[in-house]
Amino acid sequence: LKVRTKTIVEMVDMTRFLDESWFKSQDRDSDFDYSIISAHIEKIVQLRENNDILMEYLKSISLENNVSLKSLAAYIRLRLCASKISPPLDVIMNVLGEEESINRLKKET
Repeated sequence: LKVRTKTIVEMVDMTRFLDESWFKSQDRDSDFDYSIISAHIEKIVQLRENNDILMEYLKSISLENNVSLKSLAAYIRLRLCASKISPPLDVIMNVLGEEESINRLKKET
């Protein structure tokens, strides 16, 4: 949050994902192919402790599936906090914790 926010309003916007009632009211679907991350959810969350390793893993998923890392990360942000703009992925998942991160990444059926 330190570099990305310039005002209190921006900081509040970037922390809205912590409010469960707000989060549940948001649309987290997109045209992105969910199956690309579905098999990797647990591993993605496990790697939240080291952002460099997490980003390398996401890069390998993006190359394997012929999608850009930017669109993959944006989709994961959307699933985690209902916004394509957020704090870094590792920060979000560490704040949410393992169980909540997995729950948010899993698509409701």
